[in-house]
Amino acid sequence: MSDASVNQSIQQQFGAVAANYTTSTVHASGADLQGLIAAAGLTGRERVLDVGCGAGHVTIGLAAQALHLTAVDLTQAMLDQTQAQVEKFAAQCLQEGEKNHAGQQAVRELVVRPAARR
Repeated sequence: MSDASVNQSIQQQFGAVAANYTTSTVHASGADLQGLIAAAGLTGRERVLDVGCGAGHVTIGLAAQALHLTAVDLTQAMLDQTQAQVEKFAAQCLQEGEKNHAGQQAVRELVVRPAARR
């Protein structure tokens, strides 16, 4: 299977259901998500790369604790979901009015981009 056909298969498989990942309880609030975030043990000084970010649940969870986070995915529809999650997270931080809220810095330093394709 060529790189182009693999990429096309990924786009078709995950692009069609990207929104489902955003609203999936298992993905959005499963015990493994909190466990992964805790296991990362971030101190606020790290630069994090979230490869295969999907709909952005891990991205958002880690962003509040990292100095800089870059999220990448092969599927544009997943990146769109992540971007929407990031914008929602940023709005929440601003609404809370906490000027030193860790998430506000993370949002300023959070980058969502397509993964490099061969």
